[in-house]
Amino acid sequence: MPVEKRPGCVTAEELVDYFDRRLEAEPERRLEEHLAACEDCGSLAREVYALSMKWDQWTARSHADASAAEAGSLRALLDRALGRIRGALSKEQLERWKGGAEGAVKVVISEAANVTRIVTEGLETLLRPAARWQFIPVEASSRGVGPSARGKPGGVTQVETPEPGPGRMRARVGMDAAAGKITVSVEKYPADRNYPVVLLVPISEGAEPESGKWKSVPDPESKTVNLYAEFSRRKPGEYFIAFEPLDEERPS
Repeated sequence: MPVEKRPGCVTAEELVDYFDRRLEAEPERRLEEHLAACEDCGSLAREVYALSMKWDQWTARSHADASAAEAGSLRALLDRALGRIRGALSKEQLERWKGGAEGAVKVVISEAANVTRIVTEGLETLLRPAARWQFIPVEASSRGVGPSARGKPGGVTQVETPEPGPGRMRARVGMDAAAGKITVSVEKYPADRNYPVVLLVPISEGAEPESGKWKSVPDPESKTVNLYAEFSRRKPGEYFIAFEPLDEERPS
C-alpha cells in the first residue's frame, strides 16, 4: 500500500535541492527538523541521496567518455587532412607530422551574428609531445593579424603564443566574426626555410580541410619574414587550426 503523504512532508524535488545545497538557510533548517522526526521522509531522503550519487557518477563518466571520444576524433581528422595533402609534403615533413602539430586552436563560429570563440585548451591530442606553441588569449588588436584586419580591431578575437626571446618566432590566430574570416600569422620566420603548413580542418562529417596560402613581408634587419594567411567566408560551425611541427634543429 502506498504511503500517504502527510502535510509538511518533503518532496523528492525538495530533497534534490537540499543535497545540491540550493536551499536557503531557513527552508534547509525546517527540512532537517522534519527529516529527524518523520520516518517516511527519512527513508525517501536516503533513496534520493543514493540515486543522486549514482547520477553524479554516471554524468562524470559520460563527460569523460565524451571528451575522450572527441579527442580521438580530432586526431583522426588531422590524420585524414594530412592524407589529403600528402603529395605536397616532403618525407621530412611527414615524419615530423607523425608526432602531432606544433600548435593548435579550436575556432567556434556561432549562428548568432558576430559571435565567435577561439579555444586553446583540450587539444593535447593534436599536439606533439614537446610542442612549443601554446596559445593564450589576448586583447583584440590590429597587431599581427594581417593587413586586411587593421582598422577594425573590435571585431577580432585573437590568441597568440607567449612573448618569445629576441629573434624568435611568434604565432597568432585571429577571428573576425562579422566577416567570417580567420587570419593566422607567424612573425620572424627564417627567410631561408620552407614556409610551414597551416591547416584549417572543419569538425564536421565530410567537410574538406584547407591549407593556408602564406603571404610574406620581409624584415631585412633580422633576415626573417612575417607570414600571413587567411581563411575567408567561414560558415558557422567548429574548426581547428594546426601548425606544422618546427624543425628541431632550429630555434623557435
